[in-house]
Amino acid sequence: MKAIKEHYIKISPEYGCFPIWTGDGDIYRYNEDIVIENTAIYNRLDEWNDVFQRTLDNSYPPDSRFESAQQLYNFETEGLAIWQLILSNFPKYKVVYESIVFDKLYENPESLSNDIENYDFNTSYWLSAKKY
Repeated sequence: MKAIKEHYIKISPEYGCFPIWTGDGDIYRYNEDIVIENTAIYNRLDEWNDVFQRTLDNSYPPDSRFESAQQLYNFETEGLAIWQLILSNFPKYKVVYESIVFDKLYENPESLSNDIENYDFNTSYWLSAKKY
């Protein structure tokens, strides 16, 4: 089995995991160790991750959601700020961000910032439980 060359960091919230992944741009693995020594980044990611983990509806995970558009907006803007912080502290890595709001992988913060600025968070899928 070929070892993964870890030149990428992906910030991606996931239920049950810390939101940092490393990989080669195609394959990523969970890896909080990369930020553990930088307590400022680690603590900020941990707080951000706690907000996301609290949205999980354990009785029926597809109904997981944020309580308000403001909470969702705050989550996404904090994710953007964390991304910019990691970019400045890990210059040898390509750092990407997977947005849950836009269901998209971003390669530059300006694109996400622009999408946040132009989006009506009141219409997000993340605000209402999807019923089947």
